[in-house]
Amino acid sequence: MDPKNIWWLRWCLLAIIECDRFEWKHFYKLYIDSKEWKKRSKAIKNERGNKCQLCSSFESLQVHHNTHERIGHEDDADLIVLCRRCHSKFHGVI
Repeated sequence: MDPKNIWWLRWCLLAIIECDRFEWKHFYKLYIDSKEWKKRSKAIKNERGNKCQLCSSFESLQVHHNTHERIGHEDDADLIVLCRRCHSKFHGVI
């Protein structure tokens, strides 16, 4: 089975059983740490010029999910490249 399908199946199963927030965070962390996500994240950064899409910084780049509806088979529009500072602002941390 294709790894993307495995993540999507896992996501669907968790949604069906209405997992609590801890379980979702655990699953999300597993996905973010996966080889599949690291490959996808690197590709998105490259496609977007390896810079923050908000401030154009080249430092500490991260890929943010605009939605979690398609975890494991994200559309390009679901993702945005942000530096750590903008990502923190995006989440209201700063």
